[in-house]
Amino acid sequence: MIHRYSVFLLLCLFSSVLSRPSPAISRQILCDSTICIHYSPVDSTHARQALRILATARIEICADFRIVCRDTVHVVIASSRLAFRRHIEQGLPEWAHAFALPGMRTMVVRSPRWDRPEASFRQALVHELIHLVLYQQRGGRALPRWIDEGLALFYAEQLQWENRTLLSKALATGSLIPLQDIDNVLQFARSSADLAYQQSYSAVRYLLATYDIDAMRHIIAGYQAGEDMDALFLQATGSTMSGFEQEWLNHLEETQKWYWLTESDELIWLGIPVLFLLAVFALRRRNRRRLAQWQAEEAIAATLEALEEHPPDAPEEDTSSANSY
Repeated sequence: MIHRYSVFLLLCLFSSVLSRPSPAISRQILCDSTICIHYSPVDSTHARQALRILATARIEICADFRIVCRDTVHVVIASSRLAFRRHIEQGLPEWAHAFALPGMRTMVVRSPRWDRPEASFRQALVHELIHLVLYQQRGGRALPRWIDEGLALFYAEQLQWENRTLLSKALATGSLIPLQDIDNVLQFARSSADLAYQQSYSAVRYLLATYDIDAMRHIIAGYQAGEDMDALFLQATGSTMSGFEQEWLNHLEETQKWYWLTESDELIWLGIPVLFLLAVFALRRRNRRRLAQWQAEEAIAATLEALEEHPPDAPEEDTSSANSY
């Protein structure tokens, strides 16, 4: 998911990717007209699979953005966790699962042989392909990262980003990341990076759903031609980029702010302390009533006991006003 480096770092990584295979394993290359897969013999099946996936996805992406994809894309399938981690040590964050080197038209992905079972080989390939194609389309100019990553997530159909709980919680707590700050996602901790990708996907999906692919196509083509991003957003959406961001935030406020409360697990954990407090309140209220009742009963009993021990004297009869006959 990484796509901007200095020339020196690009050369170092590319050299590391293609020139440092394990001594015991030779590299092989499988190519069609515009895609070359670099792989170890044990990954030959995955190499053929990668070629099919990328050939199909590239046709769709280039058709959507109305561009001619002539540049050859190189794909390196990392044969082991150790081989992949060697590239991470070159300056990539620990949470990276794949990365692209757009200046070298190269991506590096994990082999499904050792990657986590829930990881999707297809998603990783298509995600990085978007970065490479968009880099070609924009002539090397750096797109806002939220657009670049949001489109990559959208085309890769990474449905885990459909889970809106993280976004909803951030919205409810006022901890959303400004879209322009997502440019620094490589310096983020894993939790903040997850939120940044979630926001990127949400904003891009909203743009596509509201203004269609024509708007995105206009923005990217105009950016390639050197036009101002605010002017392009104004033409495509009727708002500047910051105005679009506010429009998207308003949409989230209306539709997703309290979405996290619908998650059953969240409701359970939220309900437990509430129920506890209600139970404590009810118990204290009952105890106060019982104590008041006991005190009243004790007062009555004490009064009756006092009357039994010291009964009041009978009143004397008054004869002063009696009539005589």
